[in-house]
Order: sequence, then C-alpha cells, then structure tokens
Amino acid sequence: MNDLTKSAFRILSTPEDHSETPEVFQTAWAELKAQRGQDMRTSNLPGSLHDVRPSRSIIETVREIAHRKGYKLARPRPVPGDRRA
Repeated sequence: MNDLTKSAFRILSTPEDHSETPEVFQTAWAELKAQRGQDMRTSNLPGSLHDVRPSRSIIETVREIAHRKGYKLARPRPVPGDRRA
C-alpha cells in the first residue's frame, strides 16, 4: 500500500474531519476506486458527495426525512432505555 492510498484510507475513515472540504473526501474516494481499477463518475453524484450527520438514531433520521417530504406520522413512542424521554 503506497502513501497516497494510506492517506486516502485515513481521510475516508474520518469524514467528519473533512465536512467543510468535500473535494478532499471525493479525491480520496477516487484514489481508492482507482486502486481497485474502478472508475468514479462524479456526474452521477449531484451535490455534496458525502453527508456527515451528527450521531443520532436511525428513527430520528427517518422521521426527519418523512417530515421534509410531508408525510404524516404518528407521534414518536418512547424508546426503552432512552434517557431523553
């Protein structure tokens, strides 16, 4: 493994460190794809190429997406063990 590949692995393992510079993340991804002999078509990936979200549950993420799309959902039920309830 060469130094460029090691750097790409390091960048991709900590995407939150590169949330302000998606082009760095994209370049690292392209490097790893090239090492595997694969192409990366950036034209198929609109906007930001990665999405760094705060740590939260899948349920919260799904509810947020549903809300943005205008779906009507029942009120959330308490999750066992969740101290925020």
